[in-house]
Amino acid sequence: MVCPRCIMAVEQLLNELNLEYEEVSLGSARLTKPLSENELGTLEARLEDIGFQLLQDPDQAIVEEVKAFLIQQIHHREGPFAEKVSLLLQKKFHRDYSALSRLFSQIEGRTIEQFISEQRIEKVKELLSYQQYRIQEIADIVGYSSAAHLSSHFKQRTGQAPSQFNAERSGIPPLSDPSQ
Repeated sequence: MVCPRCIMAVEQLLNELNLEYEEVSLGSARLTKPLSENELGTLEARLEDIGFQLLQDPDQAIVEEVKAFLIQQIHHREGPFAEKVSLLLQKKFHRDYSALSRLFSQIEGRTIEQFISEQRIEKVKELLSYQQYRIQEIADIVGYSSAAHLSSHFKQRTGQAPSQFNAERSGIPPLSDPSQ
């Protein structure tokens, strides 16, 4: 689960199935009692129907929680990261960052840094699509050191400059890019 709508969808499903829960948050749900095999099977099938996967492997669940936390920090947080990601993760999960990183890479087949990079680029695309922010403002919001760094990273990941991305979406010819 990666957004508030996802939480609402899971809460609605749990209510429809008359499954009592204490909390539903990004990436997890805490039920008030264990489920029967039948309830578990029904929940798993219904979650898949709405595009979610039930995770019971503790390691995979931790990785999903890390992903949900990082998505929250990148997409739904006011302002950029105030601390290093490694410190944020250590505080949140009460685990050594290197252990979290190894577990994440083992299960995801990519590093935490690669995941963060992908999410930051998605956030940049979202902000570009609003067409109300300058590149420097987007760089500040997403946590890049400069507009040039954002533009360089964006071009490396997507094959086009931010101005080209916006131009393709809007049909307007691109203006000059500050990184060029």
